[in-house]
Amino acid sequence: MFLSEVRIDVEKTLTVLQIPYKHVGSNFVVRCISGSHVDNNPSLQIDVMTGVFNCPVCHFKGNLSKFVATSLDISTVEAADRLKTQKVDVVDLCDAILRAKQAIRDVGASDEPFKLPSHFQKIKPHHKSFIDYLQERKVSWQMILDYDIRCCFVGRYNYRVVIPIIFGRKCRGFIARDILKKVDRYERGDDYRKYLYPSGMYVGNYIFNYDNLDKTKDVYVVEGVFDVINVVRQGFINCCGMFGTAITDRQTDLLKSLSSLVVISDQDDGGSGMLAKKVIDRLQNNCKISYVTLPIGMDPGSCDDIGTYIRGKVEYKPIPKYTLNDTDIGIIKK
Repeated sequence: MFLSEVRIDVEKTLTVLQIPYKHVGSNFVVRCISGSHVDNNPSLQIDVMTGVFNCPVCHFKGNLSKFVATSLDISTVEAADRLKTQKVDVVDLCDAILRAKQAIRDVGASDEPFKLPSHFQKIKPHHKSFIDYLQERKVSWQMILDYDIRCCFVGRYNYRVVIPIIFGRKCRGFIARDILKKVDRYERGDDYRKYLYPSGMYVGNYIFNYDNLDKTKDVYVVEGVFDVINVVRQGFINCCGMFGTAITDRQTDLLKSLSSLVVISDQDDGGSGMLAKKVIDRLQNNCKISYVTLPIGMDPGSCDDIGTYIRGKVEYKPIPKYTLNDTDIGIIKK
C-alpha cells in the first residue's frame, strides 16, 4: 500500500511533532526544517490535504514522509511506515522521563544518567542555520563535535541548539539555547525563555565542564556554557561554568575541592560582576580567589582576547578580623 492511498491527517502529524503552525488558505505554514536558513518569518507551506510541502526561500520540498523524516532524522521508509499507522511517536518524552527521575531523587535515590532523545539531531554540514549561529558565538566545527552539540526542529525545543550537560562522565540533561530572537518566537508568547532545560533537572546540581578540570591548577570560573567554550577555545582549557550566578550549596561543595579560582564575571547589565561577588562570599575561606575585570558590556563568551584580561587578574585578599586583646579592652573601659 502506497502512502498516497492512506488518508493522512496532516494537522494531527504537526500536532504530534509539536511543530507550531499557522493555517493560511489551503496550507499550513511552519518554520523551514531544511536547516539551510533561519526561518524567522515561517515560510514553509504544507498542503492541508496532501502533505506536499515547499519552502519558497530555499526550495526544500517533498511529501509528508520526507517532512517527518527530516524532522526526526530517520529514513523516509520509516517515516512512511509511521504515517501509515498514524504513530509518528515524537513527543518530548525526555520531559516525562526526567520528571520521574526527579521524583526518585527527591526521596534520596542516586542520580541516573540521561539519554538524549533521538530528535535532538547531530549537527551536519547542511544545517547551515545552526552552524552559522554557533560560529557567531565563536563555536568552531571541532567544538561542535567535542561538546556533542545538537539541533532540534520539533517539540518544545524547536529551533534550538542543544548542549548536553556531562557530569561524572555521564549525561545528566541538557541546555537548549534559542537561535531565534524573542520577537520572532511567536509560538511561545509570554512564556519565552532564551535558555530551556528539561523539566525535572535541577541545574544547580552540576558545574559545566567540571569533569575535565585539573584541580591542582588555576580554574577559570565563568557563568555560561558559551563562556566556557570561548575561554577554552583561546587555550584556557581549565574552565568551568556555573549556569548563572545563583551558586547553590552543591556547587559550593564542588568548588571547595579546587585550590585556586579565577573568576571571570559577565560585565553586561551595568557591569555588576555578580559571579565574583558570589564566589568570594561563599568560598573566601576555602580557596585562593582571583577575579578578572572585563570592560563594561563584555562577557567571557564575547571576548576575543581573554588572555590579556586574565593576565591582569587581581587576587582577592580578605580583610583580617581584628581580635581585641587585654590592652584594647582596658582602653574601651576607660
